[in-house]
Amino acid sequence: MHGVIERAHPLLDRLRIETAAQHDALEAGLALLDRPFSRNRFLGVLKGFHGFHAAWEPAAAQSAYAEFLMPRRRLAGVERDLRSMGLAQADIDALPRCEAAADLAATSAGVLGASYVLEGSSLGGAVITRALSGEAWLPEGGFAHFNPYGDQTGVRWRETRAFIEREGAHLQDEVTAAAARSFDLLLSWLTRR
Repeated sequence: MHGVIERAHPLLDRLRIETAAQHDALEAGLALLDRPFSRNRFLGVLKGFHGFHAAWEPAAAQSAYAEFLMPRRRLAGVERDLRSMGLAQADIDALPRCEAAADLAATSAGVLGASYVLEGSSLGGAVITRALSGEAWLPEGGFAHFNPYGDQTGVRWRETRAFIEREGAHLQDEVTAAAARSFDLLLSWLTRR
Protein backbone atom coordinates (compact mmCIF):
# COMPACT_ATOMS: atom_id res chain seq x y z
CA MET A 1 0.00 0.00 0.00
CA HIS A 2 1.45 3.35 -1.00
CA GLY A 3 2.04 5.78 1.85
CA VAL A 4 1.79 3.18 4.61
CA ILE A 5 4.97 2.49 6.53
CA GLU A 6 5.13 -1.00 7.93
CA ARG A 7 6.86 -1.25 11.29
CA ALA A 8 9.93 -3.44 11.17
CA HIS A 9 9.94 -4.31 14.88
CA PRO A 10 6.38 -4.44 16.24
CA LEU A 11 7.23 -6.45 19.37
CA LEU A 12 10.25 -4.33 20.28
CA ASP A 13 8.26 -1.13 19.73
CA ARG A 14 5.51 -2.48 21.93
CA LEU A 15 7.96 -3.53 24.64
CA ARG A 16 9.57 -0.09 24.66
CA ILE A 17 6.25 1.75 24.82
CA GLU A 18 4.32 -0.51 27.19
CA THR A 19 7.12 -0.93 29.74
CA ALA A 20 8.31 2.68 29.69
CA ALA A 21 6.72 3.45 33.07
CA GLN A 22 8.36 0.41 34.70
CA HIS A 23 11.71 1.27 33.11
CA ASP A 24 11.49 4.85 34.40
CA ALA A 25 10.47 3.65 37.88
CA LEU A 26 13.46 1.31 38.07
CA GLU A 27 15.86 3.98 36.87
CA ALA A 28 14.47 6.49 39.38
CA GLY A 29 14.40 3.93 42.19
CA LEU A 30 18.04 3.01 41.74
CA ALA A 31 19.22 6.56 40.96
CA LEU A 32 22.61 5.20 39.94
CA LEU A 33 23.63 8.41 38.21
CA ASP A 34 22.78 10.65 41.17
CA ARG A 35 25.80 12.29 42.73
CA PRO A 36 27.66 11.94 44.94
CA PHE A 37 28.51 8.42 43.92
CA SER A 38 28.86 6.16 46.91
CA ARG A 39 30.91 2.98 47.15
CA ASN A 40 28.46 1.57 49.69
CA ARG A 41 25.44 2.33 47.51
CA PHE A 42 27.00 0.58 44.52
CA LEU A 43 28.09 -2.32 46.70
CA GLY A 44 24.48 -2.72 47.83
CA VAL A 45 23.20 -2.61 44.24
CA LEU A 46 25.75 -5.18 43.14
CA LYS A 47 24.71 -7.48 46.00
CA GLY A 48 21.13 -7.13 44.80
CA PHE A 49 22.02 -7.92 41.21
CA HIS A 50 23.92 -10.94 42.45
CA GLY A 51 20.83 -12.24 44.19
CA PHE A 52 18.74 -11.74 41.08
CA HIS A 53 21.18 -13.38 38.67
CA ALA A 54 21.95 -16.23 41.09
CA ALA A 55 18.31 -17.32 40.80
CA TRP A 56 17.60 -16.25 37.20
CA GLU A 57 20.59 -17.73 35.38
CA PRO A 58 20.30 -21.38 36.49
CA ALA A 59 16.59 -21.35 35.68
CA ALA A 60 17.09 -19.67 32.30
CA ALA A 61 19.84 -22.21 31.50
CA GLN A 62 17.10 -24.87 31.52
CA SER A 63 15.05 -23.03 28.90
CA ALA A 64 14.85 -23.58 25.17
CA TYR A 65 16.98 -20.44 24.79
CA ALA A 66 19.92 -21.64 26.90
CA GLU A 67 22.40 -21.53 24.03
CA PHE A 68 21.51 -17.95 23.14
CA LEU A 69 21.66 -16.88 26.78
CA MET A 70 24.99 -18.56 27.63
CA PRO A 71 27.26 -15.70 26.47
CA ARG A 72 24.91 -13.19 28.11
CA ARG A 73 25.30 -14.49 31.66
CA ARG A 74 26.28 -11.79 34.12
CA LEU A 75 26.60 -13.64 37.44
CA ALA A 76 30.34 -14.28 37.08
CA GLY A 77 30.91 -10.59 36.34
CA VAL A 78 28.98 -9.38 39.36
CA GLU A 79 30.84 -11.89 41.56
CA ARG A 80 34.14 -10.57 40.21
CA ASP A 81 32.96 -7.04 41.02
CA LEU A 82 31.99 -8.02 44.57
CA ARG A 83 35.36 -9.70 45.15
CA SER A 84 37.17 -6.63 43.82
CA MET A 85 35.25 -4.56 46.38
CA GLY A 86 36.54 -6.75 49.21
CA LEU A 87 33.91 -9.45 49.69
CA ALA A 88 35.11 -12.99 50.27
CA GLN A 89 33.58 -15.72 48.12
CA ALA A 90 31.94 -17.24 51.20
CA ASP A 91 30.20 -13.90 51.87
CA ILE A 92 29.08 -13.71 48.25
CA ASP A 93 27.72 -17.25 48.37
CA ALA A 94 25.73 -16.34 51.48
CA LEU A 95 23.98 -13.34 49.89
CA PRO A 96 20.19 -13.59 49.68
CA ARG A 97 18.72 -14.77 46.38
CA CYS A 98 15.72 -13.39 44.57
CA GLU A 99 14.00 -16.74 44.13
CA ALA A 100 11.14 -15.09 42.23
CA ALA A 101 13.62 -14.35 39.41
CA ALA A 102 13.67 -18.07 38.61
CA ASP A 103 9.93 -17.92 37.97
CA LEU A 104 10.57 -15.53 35.08
CA ALA A 105 12.23 -18.41 33.22
CA ALA A 106 9.25 -20.76 33.59
CA THR A 107 7.98 -19.99 30.07
CA SER A 108 9.50 -19.00 26.76
CA ALA A 109 7.71 -15.66 26.92
CA GLY A 110 9.09 -15.12 30.41
CA VAL A 111 12.65 -15.73 29.26
CA LEU A 112 12.22 -13.36 26.32
CA GLY A 113 10.63 -10.62 28.44
CA ALA A 114 13.28 -10.86 31.14
CA SER A 115 16.02 -10.92 28.50
CA TYR A 116 14.68 -7.69 27.05
CA VAL A 117 15.03 -6.05 30.46
CA LEU A 118 18.37 -7.56 31.46
CA GLU A 119 20.10 -7.10 28.12
CA GLY A 120 18.67 -3.62 27.72
CA SER A 121 20.30 -2.72 31.01
CA SER A 122 23.71 -3.10 29.37
CA LEU A 123 23.00 0.14 27.46
CA GLY A 124 22.41 2.02 30.70
CA GLY A 125 25.36 0.20 32.21
CA ALA A 126 27.64 1.74 29.60
CA VAL A 127 26.44 5.19 30.68
CA ILE A 128 27.00 4.30 34.35
CA THR A 129 30.48 3.01 33.53
CA ARG A 130 31.44 6.32 31.92
CA ALA A 131 29.98 8.32 34.81
CA LEU A 132 31.92 6.33 37.42
CA SER A 133 35.23 6.40 35.57
CA GLY A 134 36.92 8.91 37.88
CA GLU A 135 35.83 7.45 41.22
CA ALA A 136 38.78 6.52 43.45
CA TRP A 137 36.93 3.51 44.96
CA LEU A 138 36.07 1.99 41.58
CA PRO A 139 37.81 -1.36 40.99
CA GLU A 140 40.51 -1.34 38.33
CA GLY A 141 38.82 -1.87 34.97
CA GLY A 142 35.42 -0.78 36.31
CA PHE A 143 32.43 -2.96 37.07
CA ALA A 144 32.04 -6.00 34.84
CA HIS A 145 28.34 -6.18 35.66
CA PHE A 146 27.55 -2.75 34.28
CA ASN A 147 29.76 -3.07 31.20
CA PRO A 148 29.82 -6.79 30.35
CA TYR A 149 30.36 -6.38 26.61
CA GLY A 150 32.63 -3.34 26.38
CA ASP A 151 32.67 -1.96 22.86
CA GLN A 152 30.39 -4.81 21.72
CA THR A 153 27.41 -3.53 23.75
CA GLY A 154 25.59 -2.18 20.71
CA VAL A 155 26.20 -5.36 18.71
CA ARG A 156 24.91 -7.56 21.54
CA TRP A 157 21.83 -5.40 21.97
CA ARG A 158 21.00 -5.59 18.26
CA GLU A 159 21.43 -9.38 18.35
CA THR A 160 19.16 -9.61 21.38
CA ARG A 161 16.52 -7.39 19.83
CA ALA A 162 16.48 -9.48 16.66
CA PHE A 163 16.25 -12.70 18.69
CA ILE A 164 13.36 -11.44 20.81
CA GLU A 165 11.51 -10.13 17.78
CA ARG A 166 11.90 -13.42 15.93
CA GLU A 167 11.18 -15.79 18.82
CA GLY A 168 8.45 -13.72 20.46
CA ALA A 169 6.47 -12.53 17.45
CA HIS A 170 3.64 -14.97 18.21
CA LEU A 171 3.75 -14.26 21.98
CA GLN A 172 3.60 -10.49 22.06
CA ASP A 173 1.11 -10.15 24.92
CA GLU A 174 2.97 -12.68 27.06
CA VAL A 175 6.45 -11.29 26.34
CA THR A 176 5.32 -7.74 27.09
CA ALA A 177 3.70 -8.83 30.36
CA ALA A 178 6.87 -10.75 31.30
CA ALA A 179 9.05 -7.72 30.63
CA ALA A 180 6.80 -5.60 32.86
CA ARG A 181 6.99 -8.26 35.62
CA SER A 182 10.78 -8.31 35.25
CA PHE A 183 11.06 -4.55 35.71
CA ASP A 184 8.72 -4.66 38.71
CA LEU A 185 10.61 -7.54 40.32
CA LEU A 186 13.97 -5.85 39.83
CA LEU A 187 12.63 -2.64 41.35
CA SER A 188 11.18 -4.37 44.41
CA TRP A 189 14.25 -6.58 44.88
CA LEU A 190 16.92 -3.94 44.36
CA THR A 191 15.24 -1.27 46.48
CA ARG A 192 14.14 -3.50 49.37
CA ARG A 193 15.20 -2.33 52.79
